[in-house]
Amino acid sequence: MACPRGCVIAEGHSSVSFYGKSLPHHGHRTSYGCPLLSTLNDVHGWGEGGENVPERFFLNADGEWVGAKEPAPHEAPYDEQPHLIAPPIEGVPYYVETTDGRTFSGSTAAHGLLPRIGTYGEDEYVVYWGDEALAKMEERA
Repeated sequence: MACPRGCVIAEGHSSVSFYGKSLPHHGHRTSYGCPLLSTLNDVHGWGEGGENVPERFFLNADGEWVGAKEPAPHEAPYDEQPHLIAPPIEGVPYYVETTDGRTFSGSTAAHGLLPRIGTYGEDEYVVYWGDEALAKMEERA
């Protein structure tokens, strides 16, 4: 197990130790705050609650790393593509905020479609148009 940024593992399970040091497990934090990824999921015998161990994480709007839910085989991943209901107008500014903190911005093309937005399960997001979108883009700059 290693952090790609070269960080130190900052968290370990207190009741499991190796030579007096807490043993880190999948999902524990590094000094950078990233969750630790392990190829030994569910092998250590701690926390085997029957739930799947997340293998992907994303930074939510609160700045916390959370496990990304993998869709079950019968679930389709969510993928939406907003568009203007009015006749398409090229060059209308847009700004999209997802609840996990991701943002998408730009201007509409001739067809009026925005980029596809994928979410981890059913979710909501906010779309700003025109002057509101420009103001949001300025805030982020």
